[in-house]
Amino acid sequence: MLGLPAISTNFEMGRTMVKSDKDSGDGRSARSFLWGLKSIAVTASVSAGAILAPAALVAEVASATAVLEEIVVTARKKEELTKDVPISMTTVSGQWVVDRQLVQQEDFALYIPNFRQTNGSIGPFKYIRGAGSGSNASFEQAVGTFVDDVYVGRGQQARIPFFDIERVEFLRGPQVLVYGNSTVAGALAITTRRPGEVFEADASVAYEFNHQEVITRAGVTIPINERFRVRLAGFAQDLDEGWLESVNDVYVDQDPRFDNRAFRLSSILELGENLEVSFKVEEADLGVRGNTLQSISNALNNPALIESAFDRDRVVGQPAPLGLRQDRVDMRPKTYQAQAVYTAESFTLTALTAYSAYDLEQTTEGDLSPLPVFSFTTNEKYKQYSQEVRASGSYGSNVDFTVGVYFQRDELKAVGRTDTNLSALGTPVPTFARRNYLDQERDSWSGFLDFTYHVSDDLRLELGARYMDIQTKADQGARSADIITGALNPLAEMIVLPSPPFPPATTLFQLAFGTAHDFTGIKRSEDHFMPQAVLQYDLTENATSFLKIVRGSKAGGVDWLYAGTDRDEAQFRPEEATSVEAGVKSRLLGGRMSVDVTAFHTEFDDLQVSIFNGSTNFVVANAAKAKSRGAEIDLMWRASNSITLNLAAGYLDSTYSSFPGAGCFFEQRITTAPGAVCVQDLSGEETPYSSKWSGTAGIQVEHSVGAYDVDARVDGNFRSKYNPSTNNDPAVNQDGFVLLDARIQISPHSGLWYVAFFGKNLTDKLYTDQTSDTPLITGSRFATLNRTRQVGLQFGVSL
Repeated sequence: MLGLPAISTNFEMGRTMVKSDKDSGDGRSARSFLWGLKSIAVTASVSAGAILAPAALVAEVASATAVLEEIVVTARKKEELTKDVPISMTTVSGQWVVDRQLVQQEDFALYIPNFRQTNGSIGPFKYIRGAGSGSNASFEQAVGTFVDDVYVGRGQQARIPFFDIERVEFLRGPQVLVYGNSTVAGALAITTRRPGEVFEADASVAYEFNHQEVITRAGVTIPINERFRVRLAGFAQDLDEGWLESVNDVYVDQDPRFDNRAFRLSSILELGENLEVSFKVEEADLGVRGNTLQSISNALNNPALIESAFDRDRVVGQPAPLGLRQDRVDMRPKTYQAQAVYTAESFTLTALTAYSAYDLEQTTEGDLSPLPVFSFTTNEKYKQYSQEVRASGSYGSNVDFTVGVYFQRDELKAVGRTDTNLSALGTPVPTFARRNYLDQERDSWSGFLDFTYHVSDDLRLELGARYMDIQTKADQGARSADIITGALNPLAEMIVLPSPPFPPATTLFQLAFGTAHDFTGIKRSEDHFMPQAVLQYDLTENATSFLKIVRGSKAGGVDWLYAGTDRDEAQFRPEEATSVEAGVKSRLLGGRMSVDVTAFHTEFDDLQVSIFNGSTNFVVANAAKAKSRGAEIDLMWRASNSITLNLAAGYLDSTYSSFPGAGCFFEQRITTAPGAVCVQDLSGEETPYSSKWSGTAGIQVEHSVGAYDVDARVDGNFRSKYNPSTNNDPAVNQDGFVLLDARIQISPHSGLWYVAFFGKNLTDKLYTDQTSDTPLITGSRFATLNRTRQVGLQFGVSL
């Protein structure tokens, strides 16, 4: 699937590039690459082949006939035009990201059909086509993220900012071959800008008035000599006045507030005609103060809740003994990588070595009331080393191939402290905390191969598979701790509560957190075979169809919040997805229109779910099966030299095939007998966050006025209704909405600088993308408040 981002004008997407042999990276040489695109030649006519010709010809023809430009992508880790990739995908350029003031993955959620992303209450998570993973630190994300081919798929890594980006490719459905690390729902493939062969410098500064936000991006490329060049890029974001007013006993804050910094240094060294070595260093310092969680209901009229409406205000507080001043997130991610690419006549050999890590500290008020009842603090330390070696090329005149091996070793140390002060609610028990932890090491080996056989000029058959072996060792536990120091304090594990009213032999710790335990030496071993078959047929010279069948797997693991007594039940199994896709990608009206349509059907087995128990625990289990089916369409029409129309839309029908043990919402729990565990059957119900319809529609007008170019566009981003809870709570259904964005830009013909005025969510719509029951405050629910109206100015220069 392509649409607005994937096929675009020069203003939206930047220039199309088909690189020379020495710059082609992974994949065939330029000559072999163009041969594989169905006999495209520089001499092709405008009506039949201009849109598929090399970049220089496309740019020349586009200026005269207003055709759309095709973008080169690397969705299969080789350079291809988007129309030839048998994947439902949307691609956006780095300038597209800058123009829309997008910083993190969650900012893309309204622009990409069938894609959802939220930073949630305690951690980010994302969904594609109704499938994804929650914010449990134990989960691999079902939607993987890869930056310059390096896996950065942990949930918290979704906070890393986007800057100095060449393009972002959103790949829908299981991606098991070249993106095979637990990507059963889809993948984000992010490509950063590489150092060019000439001096380049660019910078942009945007100021948003309503929230006093400044976003600065800058980059410079310096060719040291003919064989060595470097690029330095930086990013800064300061948001001083958030969109939710938070009132507590002392302070009034505008939440959230951002203080984010990042830089990237990349270099390319050419060692002879056939060998290229590149290096990259990237680090960031990310800080968030405040939160967008607020209480939205008070079914039992609890006096602890002063304000319980979904609006722009909340009343919160964590005075003594908890003493939490404000919610905060501090994260320091870093990545170091080196890549060597050797290009021969018929193949390219790539070796990629990378090390990535992050430290995270986070505190969250859990009760969302002015009382010091409940708060959660988490610390994560993650390290990952990976090594990949792959070869891509052609054998003879009708076989293309990619084969490779991959190794990853990662270490996760996660420690959480849940502070409780039940005396604030009138329960005469002392304060105490749960200290839960997970210390995990994992080795993952895999081999993959992908062969494409050109049966004829019009017909291609692709067969591939990845085999993966995963070995995990872990220690997991939950113990009583002191709320001030976090040190172990077994007192709460020994105090037995009176019976009645409590069940016999119930300890203070069990009242809220289950059974205290320490499990050491947990070992898991699993392997997965993930095959894929694709049939492509060229219907005409400008229309390609494909049929894709694929089966993927997502790794199991150990639940870091497990609260029971059985070490085997602390583990959860892998989940699997089997998907069938069929689509057509076409270029019409002499290259002035693109229409790409994909239909899909995916079934998930052993779905990993996190179920809230109504108190303080989320229980992880393989409790569900689900099916996801629907269609996606991308349409772009260059109606004239100055007007471009676009529509990118998705239809989704995503339901649980079987989910008899789902968690309950409040009204169900209060009717459950004392001591019994409340569950509901969600079989046949929609999966969370799933809108039947989603997407974006827009119009762009480009016009010259004297010595200046004026570019204006309007986008309408839409979603139909959805349920933003994990237990299908009918009280929190989010109605459908349309968000209106607009931008007008003025620049000289030279493109040396530009000034733009922009607006986002201009109708100031209030909406949420996550809700849940509030821990320990019976009858209360909370919701996140997404960003409200934005209006600002942007200035950019390019040398």
